[in-house]
Amino acid sequence: MARRDPPMLWETGRAAYFALEDAATAEPVGWAELVNLDPERECAEVAVWLLPEHRRLRTAKAALRLVCRFGFERIGLCRVEAFAAADNMPSQLTGAAIGFRRAGYRPALFRSSRTHRLHDAVHATLVPEDLC
Repeated sequence: MARRDPPMLWETGRAAYFALEDAATAEPVGWAELVNLDPERECAEVAVWLLPEHRRLRTAKAALRLVCRFGFERIGLCRVEAFAAADNMPSQLTGAAIGFRRAGYRPALFRSSRTHRLHDAVHATLVPEDLC
């Protein structure tokens, strides 16, 4: 994606991208996004990625919760969806810890950036009243 695409997607209301930083040091710790914004269904898909040295449940939960809250309160979403590789239990547990509920299974949804192998995915959803 070209560098001008994220601002254009923000401006057109098609996606929201966030840089994540440590509150105490202002050092970057990762990124987050709300993509596939669907105004008719009032939903979007969330993703959070943390630098390896910042991958802790507390940090991941805080980032995921903040981005979902932004989607609900600022964009007016009624549902946020998430997909995690079926074998990625830390991601699934992070979602469950803030209220995501498993909604389904999607075979061969992701292609690994390292191995280029297709991965099955778990689909989960979150509604505002379940956010904890």
